[in-house]
Amino acid sequence: AGNAFELTHPVSDDQVPMVVNVGASFMNINILHSGVPLFTRDVPMGGGMYTTEIQKQVAVSFETAEEYKTGKKDPGERSEKVTEIMKVVSSLLATEAQRSCNFFSASYPDRLVTKVYLTGGASRSAFLKEMLAEKIGVDVEIFDPFEGLTVDEKAADPSVVSQLNTSATVSIGLALRNLEARG
Repeated sequence: AGNAFELTHPVSDDQVPMVVNVGASFMNINILHSGVPLFTRDVPMGGGMYTTEIQKQVAVSFETAEEYKTGKKDPGERSEKVTEIMKVVSSLLATEAQRSCNFFSASYPDRLVTKVYLTGGASRSAFLKEMLAEKIGVDVEIFDPFEGLTVDEKAADPSVVSQLNTSATVSIGLALRNLEARG
């Protein structure tokens, strides 16, 4: 995720962006300064926690839990419980990001995180963006790795690219790094 961010989002030297990539099983945290990663952490927690907890606490199948998590299916009478689970898991993930931010601030007291860029397959989970903003105390933006890139509409349907954009961050970063290396 850090590669995709560095190559598509030039930032000024006074900015210290934190890129939080929330995948299914892991959350990757990168804090950058002048295009250089100063802090990197992999947390063994991810968006799969939402599905697992919904599945356990609401007693539904994996597929139904995924549909509730992504909003593709209305939980109906279970709505309150699903909302509570989404808030609790979002808070847990945001707390881990906050711990990383606190550690970074203690290590680099002259460099404070100026903005959080949220990406990954679970980045659009309900309440996560808001919880991160609340716990870290800076603006949080959903990071689109395709921003600034031209995608051939003949090769990829723009609506599909739009739906999957945050899920493609690592792939985009690896592809761009490979292109840059060939330079």
